[in-house]
Amino acid sequence: MNFDQEKRLLYISIGIILVGLLSLINHVMSDSGRNDDVSVQLEFAGTEVKLNKNPFVSKGRAYSQQRTFDRRLNRRAMGEANSSKPENAKKIPLTAAEKKAMADAKAKTKAAEEVKKKKAEEEAKKKKAEEEATTAEEIADQDNNEDDETSDDNNAIPAGAGEPTFVVAANRDPEETQDPNVSEWLKRFRRSPSKKTLVEFVREHELGTLSDELFYQVIEELLLVENSPRLGELAVSALGLTRSVRSFERLVRLANEDAPSSAIADLSRTALEQFGQVGSVSILREVIASTVEVNAILESTRLVQRILEQSIQLSQREGSGQIQPLSSQQGGAKSIFDLLPILQQTRTETNDPVVTTALNQTIQAIEQAQSQYSFELGVISDVPNEPSGDQVL
Repeated sequence: MNFDQEKRLLYISIGIILVGLLSLINHVMSDSGRNDDVSVQLEFAGTEVKLNKNPFVSKGRAYSQQRTFDRRLNRRAMGEANSSKPENAKKIPLTAAEKKAMADAKAKTKAAEEVKKKKAEEEAKKKKAEEEATTAEEIADQDNNEDDETSDDNNAIPAGAGEPTFVVAANRDPEETQDPNVSEWLKRFRRSPSKKTLVEFVREHELGTLSDELFYQVIEELLLVENSPRLGELAVSALGLTRSVRSFERLVRLANEDAPSSAIADLSRTALEQFGQVGSVSILREVIASTVEVNAILESTRLVQRILEQSIQLSQREGSGQIQPLSSQQGGAKSIFDLLPILQQTRTETNDPVVTTALNQTIQAIEQAQSQYSFELGVISDVPNEPSGDQVL
């Protein structure tokens, strides 16, 4: 009896143990059992994952799950980082307006760069010109001091001072000197901006060894030199010493609208006044006959009237000896009265009322003087000579 009871209790105990063991195994294998006592911490600043399993979970499995979880987190973090990069962003097609705006912005940027580059080049050129001008002025001071002591300036008179007629040395051979180019003459003027250089420059042109194109090109370059007003003054003097239609027209433009400075404009007006002498009648006639510039015609008619007034005043001076009958002059002589046909022809060809008025006034003044005097006024020879006691004005 006791044996049977003990045997039964043993079976019951074994059954209870088996039931408990099965319940425990079932619990562990379920989802809730696997997740018990698992601690997961995520810190994306420095990702950290901790898995703490119960002692009955194998360490190998825990490590495997840890590595799997780490790889998933790394892939997720890398995907988020790559998606935030500009090159991986989805490109949206630009509209026509956006494309145009981008093109305009690029064009403005390029234009600004070009302006900046050009400004830098101009500043560099200006700085270089200032250095050259400073050097030229220093050399000029030395040359001018030497010229005052050794050079004879009677062969040339600057524009605006004294008798403007330039006399060429007759014994000079034009083939002795070859035509220099523009840069050589500019260097000579920069080294020595003096009357001596001016005389040589004008003489070469008068002799024909310096062509008209080269002569006037050098003058234009001298007028454009900045920070050296002396070179501009020499250019105006060269124009005043060269009695030609081209020089007259250039002086008129400088005096009215094309001068680089007010000082050059004033010098040009002074040089123009030197054409208001009897020796310039032939040049004024050529200007009236050939020029198409309104200001040149107006200036030439003004100077003709001035010459006429001076001639009348001289004729009224008793014993002046300055007015002679035309019969005493050599063949080919010219006078103010010879301008009438040219003035009348120009009047018929012009449509400018201002020019017409100036021509009418000049024609009337000459006709009135012609009716009052039985001899020619302002008789001159074709080639002006140096002033002398018996020269006809």
